[in-house]
Amino acid sequence: MLKERSKYNFNTNVTENDNILTLSTCYNDNDKVVLHAKLIKKS
Repeated sequence: MLKERSKYNFNTNVTENDNILTLSTCYNDNDKVVLHAKLIKKS
C-alpha cells in the first residue's frame, strides 16, 4: 500500500518484515504530509 500511494517511485522493495518509520504532520488546514522511511541497516 505504501508504494501504491507514493507520489514518487524510489525503486525499492518493501515487505511486511521491513521496519518502517512513519512521520505525519499538517501542511495547512486541508493537507498533510506523510513520510515513510525504511530501515536498511542496523548497527
